[in-house]
This record gives sequence, structure tokens and C-alpha cells, in this order.
Amino acid sequence: MLISGFMISPLKAFGEVISILIPFIGFHHVLVVFNVVSIILWSILLAGCTLGNGLKNVYLLSLAYDSEPHSQVAESLLSNPQLIKLLSGQVQDSNDTIREIRVGYVSLCAVSSSGGSFCGDSTEGLVRQVRSSGSSDPLNLLELAHSVRTEVVFYPLLIIAMISLALSTYLLLTLPGWHEVDDSYSQVSEQELAEKKPFPSDKKQHSIFGLLTVASCLGFATVFWQHISSAGSAAIIENMSYNMVKAHVGTLAMALGWVGVFFTLLSLVGVVLMILSIRVMKQLAD
Repeated sequence: MLISGFMISPLKAFGEVISILIPFIGFHHVLVVFNVVSIILWSILLAGCTLGNGLKNVYLLSLAYDSEPHSQVAESLLSNPQLIKLLSGQVQDSNDTIREIRVGYVSLCAVSSSGGSFCGDSTEGLVRQVRSSGSSDPLNLLELAHSVRTEVVFYPLLIIAMISLALSTYLLLTLPGWHEVDDSYSQVSEQELAEKKPFPSDKKQHSIFGLLTVASCLGFATVFWQHISSAGSAAIIENMSYNMVKAHVGTLAMALGWVGVFFTLLSLVGVVLMILSIRVMKQLAD
């Protein structure tokens, strides 16, 4: 019974705090939460594949040598069937082959055969670290991953989207909130205090709508291209290596990107509803 009492008291206190805060929470505060969630998710996505931040598991594309390389291509379709045997020999003869390479927006991660990880934005530095660790990269996957990161994926639009989200969040926080005024025209005795909420200016509403529209469009374009380019690169790399390299699209990175787009669109829809509601209320007031 004593333990039960200790558990109920914090819950009761938390409920009381929430009941006190609810009158001060406006609809625009909910939209601010949506924006902040999108910014956090996209920030994690951009910072992915870095060992220092513990985000090496957030990657766009993973490249790994197949332990049992094989090709399903018919020899009748090959002009040079010896190439497959040559490449297969290179991979099989390397017992200390690097285990995996992960591609992020701004950095790469290489996992050696001993289990050690090397992450950084300099491919040359990663190559030196891999060599010094005694691992080998027979098919130069590090150079291939570098090409994917620098020539295929594109993230500046996502940064612009995050800046637009931050600006719209600031404007949302400046919207007028509930405040108390002395209602001298009230027909209630003793001139009771009445609550009144002024409407935000049309200029500010349209600015928020424009910023969220930019953020939604650029965020969607970036994440859509991220998904298409990563899946396409994975298919091309596996085919060009005759299935001696296994390529996988980063599920967590895709989830972070699309969930961020979802919350941004949710915030945009909320702003549209807020603008339409204020317009209707103004018309009714007139």
C-alpha cells in the first residue's frame, strides 16, 4: 500500500501540473512541437554515420563484401567471363577484407574485419586508417562510397528546409497568447475579468505559411531523392560487382527523413487550418 501511494502521488501531481498548463497552451504551441521534432530528426539524419556522436548506425547506404560471392549472370551474356573469376579471386584471397562501409551525408564509416570502426569526412584519412589496421579493400569500396556521398546524395536543400523551420518556429512563438483584461462592458457583477485573445497579423500568418511551404517542399524533395538515389545506387553497385558486394539502404535514415517530412507537412496543414479559422472568426465578428 505504501508503494502504491508513492506511485499515485507523482501521477496525481503530474496531472495537476498538466491541468494548470493546458489553459496557457495554444494551438500554435502544438505546431511548434511538430517543427522542433522535424528539426531534431533531420539534424540526426545529417549527423549520421559519425562515430563521435554515436550515430554510426544512421547511414544512407551500406556496402559490404559478400562472404560467398556468386553471380547469377549467364555466361552466354558475358563478353569477358574471366572478369568474374578475377574479381572473385581478389575478394576470396583477402582474409582480412574490410567488413562494411557506411555512407552518410557528410561522412563515411569503415568497419574493419577486427570489428573496429573508422569514421570521418575525409576519405583519404579513412584509407590510411584502414591500411594501418591491416585490413584490405580489394574492390576499392571506400572510393566508391566517396563517389556516392559526393556525387549522388545532396543535402543543402535539407539545411535550407531546417532554417525555414527554425524561422517559422520563432514566428509561431511570437503569436499572441491568452491574457486577461478588465472587461468593463461585461454584464457580470463586480466587473469580473474576461479572457481575450487577439488575432495575429495577416503578414505574420502568411510569413509562417510561406516558410513552412518552403520547408515542406525542400524536405520532401531531399528525402525523396535520398530514397531513390540510395536504392538506385545499391542496385547498380550489386550488379556491377556481380553480386560480390552486398548493398543495403539504411532503414533508420529513411525513417528519420520521412517522419520529419510527415511532421513538417502536419505543421503546414495546421497553419492552413489556423489561417482559415481566423478568417472565419473575423468575418463572424464583422
